[in-house]
Amino acid sequence: MLKHIAGAMKRVQVLMSPGCHRVLKQLCAIDSISMSEFMYKCTRTYIHQRAKTDDHILTLLQREGIELDP
Repeated sequence: MLKHIAGAMKRVQVLMSPGCHRVLKQLCAIDSISMSEFMYKCTRTYIHQRAKTDDHILTLLQREGIELDP
């Protein structure tokens, strides 16, 4: 699970409808990844895409020492 991430990880809970949860679970099974890793990848992609058009979000990443994805 997220072996490429160094250091301690923080947990986030996400509430979703039962149907959406079933779809997510099936998609993760198809891709052979955990739901946690899938949610992490989606969230990271969203944040980094926002940072490309929003200087405030870019500043937040920079303050944390996180380089913007290409």
